Amino acid sequence: MTISTRDARAALARSWSELLASDPGGLRFRSACRTTLCVAVTALVFVPFLVAHELPVAAPAVAVVLALMSASLPREPAPRQRLATILAMAAAAAATTVLGALLAAQPLLGQAAFLAILFGAIALQSWGPRAVAVGLTAVVNTYLVLFLRAEPGHLLAILPAVPVAVAIVAVVSFVVVPERPLAAARRVVRAVERQGARLVHASLSAARDRGTPSRLRLRRLFGVLNESILMVEDHIAAVDAEAGEALSLALLRFELALISLSAGLMAAQPMSRREAALTRLLALRLAAGRRTQLRTPLGRPETPLGTAVTDVDDAALGVARTLEAVSGRLARKGPAGAAGPGGARQPPAWRPAIRAVTAAFLSMVGGHLASPDRWFWAVLTAYLVFLGARSSGDTIHKGAERVGGTLVGLVAGVVVSVALAGHPVLEVSALLVCIFALAYVFAISQVLAIFCVTIILGLVYSLLGTPAETILVLRLEETAIGAAAAVLVSLYVLPAPTHAHVHRVGGDLVSALARVLRVSARRLAGDAAATPVAEIRRADRLLRDLRAALRPLRAHHAFVWWARRPSELPAILACVFWVRVLAMISVADPAEVDRSLVPAKVDALADRLEAFASARGPEPESAPARRNVPLEIGVAHIGRARAVLLDLAIANLEGIVGLMRDRLHHDGWGALVSRRPL
Repeated sequence: MTISTRDARAALARSWSELLASDPGGLRFRSACRTTLCVAVTALVFVPFLVAHELPVAAPAVAVVLALMSASLPREPAPRQRLATILAMAAAAAATTVLGALLAAQPLLGQAAFLAILFGAIALQSWGPRAVAVGLTAVVNTYLVLFLRAEPGHLLAILPAVPVAVAIVAVVSFVVVPERPLAAARRVVRAVERQGARLVHASLSAARDRGTPSRLRLRRLFGVLNESILMVEDHIAAVDAEAGEALSLALLRFELALISLSAGLMAAQPMSRREAALTRLLALRLAAGRRTQLRTPLGRPETPLGTAVTDVDDAALGVARTLEAVSGRLARKGPAGAAGPGGARQPPAWRPAIRAVTAAFLSMVGGHLASPDRWFWAVLTAYLVFLGARSSGDTIHKGAERVGGTLVGLVAGVVVSVALAGHPVLEVSALLVCIFALAYVFAISQVLAIFCVTIILGLVYSLLGTPAETILVLRLEETAIGAAAAVLVSLYVLPAPTHAHVHRVGGDLVSALARVLRVSARRLAGDAAATPVAEIRRADRLLRDLRAALRPLRAHHAFVWWARRPSELPAILACVFWVRVLAMISVADPAEVDRSLVPAKVDALADRLEAFASARGPEPESAPARRNVPLEIGVAHIGRARAVLLDLAIANLEGIVGLMRDRLHHDGWGALVSRRPL
């Protein structure tokens, strides 16, 4: 029993640490605090008027929902960008309020307008996060106004609620709980350093027991670190592109130094006491965020592992110095912020829009059969299932998540509403807690988000004096109808096969790696203007997209206990790693590199990757024979001369590309989810 209790506590501590690690710098925590405060203040302003019967119920409902969405959906780091998104959402809310009130007397026209707005929201989601936020606001607000049967005579009382809600959100977001780019960047960088400390500790543990669980945990921690680095880079680049590029290079060096140190700790030969002490001291320094170089009475042992330790410390110092160097530029991006999101605008997503509106129509028909008043829940489910879905597998996976979250939320909502019935103060407190949780988990887990929404509905109806059990059971029925309609449409109306989506994303990833190699070859050949950092990060994002595309194909392993879990893309991960190593060596520009031979070898590797990505068939017989090199990185590889490490990276890439060709050329990208490890 003692061992079981200790294991349970350790598992709980790991889960809590991973939850905190998923929110580097507390960005989501601060956003959830802002959202909860905005909703609370808005409710305090409008509910007294509602109780005194001086306002129609639609006025506080529109104000509270707009405050909830405009405080949580805008994700831009610069204040000016967030303010522009909030104002666009407010304009959408005002326009749909007028439209819904004018069509209240014509139910069929109102339903047709609702479907048209839903079609536009899905079609324009390809324009970026701002378009997604505005579209979601328009759809939800139209549903709210039609559901509450607002009339044209109520508009003079409802429309002022929109600017009042926007003013509350603006004061809370930019004055009470502001998000300043420089302060946010410093917090996220500190979180990256702490994650580096966790990685060093985990590497030490894995080096001691050398078990599979330790290695898997180490791999997950590296994935979390990479996600955090991508987050801070996106955050800085959206405010100032030049500052983002400089910090991206420093963070990439820090990431590669940690990979090298972890590989050294996992090597076969035992560590000396001095090396072990120096490694532990490094972990403590990273956790504490010290900015000076590593100075210790132990000295710097002239061993590969000691060199790797000091490389990590120097890289962490480089990140801190880079952030301080660009702090002036970030500090000037204050209330003005960046001008707005750049880049070419993508064409509307007509195909997903057609599928979504078809599923919404079927949901509307089925929802009317279940409840003539609350059919909107079924349509909203179909809309949210298609929002952001890239394949049929995505749609099915999201639909199952929504039904599962609603089912669990139904049970919890009934328990909470019954337990707190008759205690309005406790019910309101629980409502605010659920709103905070909804804003905190919305970006990372649809299951938890729907769970929170279901409990919120139960508490709201309980406060209004309506039995929560009947309403929540009806919500489950409507959610199931909407999810079923979405699944049927995804399978039979303009289907987007999951394997085709995986193939496309995988091909884009390999093409991005080929571009990294091309830019690195130019850098090695002496072109100082060629920098591979942006291409490396694009490949990192495509790797994240590939994992997301594979998630529906792996989902059944969570329910079938006897199924063997697929391999975690080891060849792909190793290819990305060695491409990073080669790119960083090219940035360092080693003087001992043979400029007449090495760039040609790197270009040849890029040719092989591009041929593989475009599926032009097997490589010709004259292609270089691949070497059966191991995918693990040994300690002997660390601390070598850069030219030797460069040769090693090229040799490993030749072997990995051959391995990928052998499997994926015959089985396609579906091999990533087969039972044979890739």
